[in-house]
Amino acid sequence: MKTKFFLYVAIFALTLAACSDDKDTTGPEIKLLQPENEAVFTRGDAISIVFDLADPSGVNAYKIDIHYAGDEHAHSHALDVTPAHEDEEEEPWEFLEIYDDQKGKTSAHVEKTVTVPNDIHGGEYHLGILATDNEGNESQAYIDIDIEE
Repeated sequence: MKTKFFLYVAIFALTLAACSDDKDTTGPEIKLLQPENEAVFTRGDAISIVFDLADPSGVNAYKIDIHYAGDEHAHSHALDVTPAHEDEEEEPWEFLEIYDDQKGKTSAHVEKTVTVPNDIHGGEYHLGILATDNEGNESQAYIDIDIEE
């Protein structure tokens, strides 16, 4: 009888140990609510950026990234994309801000406003939200927006 009891205790302990080894490898869930994909803006417009973040381990930080997409690049976790426009007076717009105002929260509703500069090159841009959780996992969500000339 004692042998069965110890066997059950050992199986229970192994089950608990196996569960505690689960490691979070998924970045925060990002739900971009505004603007819509392919929204059109003009210079001087205020872009309302609204999104939800969720992660069981807690959000650590997030970035808002807006950059020129005319070079048809693809996205990975590397964000150092600077197209060359040496023959044009207007430079492409690059906006990258990092925020930690939701640090530690498992869910957050975020509303930010970014104003389109008046002296930028118009065209297609990428608008992205990148977020990291407290375990260091990152996720990203990008849409296309257009800035009219």
